[in-house]
Amino acid sequence: MPNFELRERREADLEECVRALRLVHEADRYPMVWPKDPACWLSPASLLRGWVAVTRSEEPVGHVLLLATQDPETLEVARLFVTPQARGQGLGAALLDRARAWGEERGGRLALEVVADERSPAIALYERDGWRRTGTVTAEWTAPDGGCVVVHRYIR
Repeated sequence: MPNFELRERREADLEECVRALRLVHEADRYPMVWPKDPACWLSPASLLRGWVAVTRSEEPVGHVLLLATQDPETLEVARLFVTPQARGQGLGAALLDRARAWGEERGGRLALEVVADERSPAIALYERDGWRRTGTVTAEWTAPDGGCVVVHRYIR
């Protein structure tokens, strides 16, 4: 990744992270429903730590968060995305590695949820990276049309 640096997300990154998220949403419909307040969506109350992949000019092109869960031994990987123009360089895997290393240093098990679409590059990434599917459930949120969304749960 010579053209990118992974570092902890800073408050000053948030506006640019929202712009990057908009590019991902327009290309991939992630998040499936655009949040009313995307900066808040990228900074949930349970946020423990976040990282960004940035260009040499400090433009965020990748993002991941670790969130606290009700289980103190489990941390949730969330808000993982890489902008379309920065894909194919291993940034998603590198961001996952950074989050995993931080979580493991603190003795935490990692969990995540992903929309249940077997053609999804995200599912391929998680399974290639050693994540284990533990179940499939209906999400607590709905699709843009109000319908149910099915997600796979993974742990690592």
